[in-house]
Amino acid sequence: MRKRGKEERTGPRDRLGLNSHQYATEIHQHYLIPFIERLDGPSNDIYLAADNAPCHAGVENRNLQADYGYQNLPWPPNSPDLNPIENPWALLKRALRKRFSRLERRPHSAAE
Repeated sequence: MRKRGKEERTGPRDRLGLNSHQYATEIHQHYLIPFIERLDGPSNDIYLAADNAPCHAGVENRNLQADYGYQNLPWPPNSPDLNPIENPWALLKRALRKRFSRLERRPHSAAE
């Protein structure tokens, strides 16, 4: 995923992670919709397994879902039993956050 630039910040608490607009324009429209269009059969028989991340539930994404007629599977929040990748993602995020926070605190020398 492309990391959003500071000029794309939507508010003071925005940590520049994946947001709803980026998900809609860079994932939904470029990958999911073309995939759905290539499938045989009615789109209302297609179910998307997406967790309840805020970026999945934005207005643009709900409109795309309505336009293309696919369904969302009911998905409880924080359900690592239903989605085994959640635990490794959490570990990876924690390790990266720890590593990058250390780099940000480290003073830069003139040689760098």
